[in-house]
Amino acid sequence: DWLEEARCYRTCDIAVGMNQIQLERYSSDRIFRAMGSGAFYLAHYYPGIEKDFTIGEHLDVWHDIDELEEKIAHYLTRPEEAAKIAFNGMELVHTKHTWLDRIYWLQEIIGWHQWK
Repeated sequence: DWLEEARCYRTCDIAVGMNQIQLERYSSDRIFRAMGSGAFYLAHYYPGIEKDFTIGEHLDVWHDIDELEEKIAHYLTRPEEAAKIAFNGMELVHTKHTWLDRIYWLQEIIGWHQWK
């Protein structure tokens, strides 16, 4: 259930995201659930991720397995750095990536304001 998932994310050292669909700004909602739970998130880079997050401030990214291994080793030896990024990511998700934000963005995309 979602409570167990949030507990797992809150207690992990690093949450790793993998995105095999390289579409502009496309990712799973898992990124928001993990970050919203307070996890430090290492995202597989996808085009446009910079439009939603600041890399190194809200999360970090990796491009290939070698880089993933390097970043895991880096952050496991620097837990304070990972914790700071995780906190910033959680704050961003809680303030800018809520369901209400998504509904607003969808209304903008479909031109809802033009129908009123």
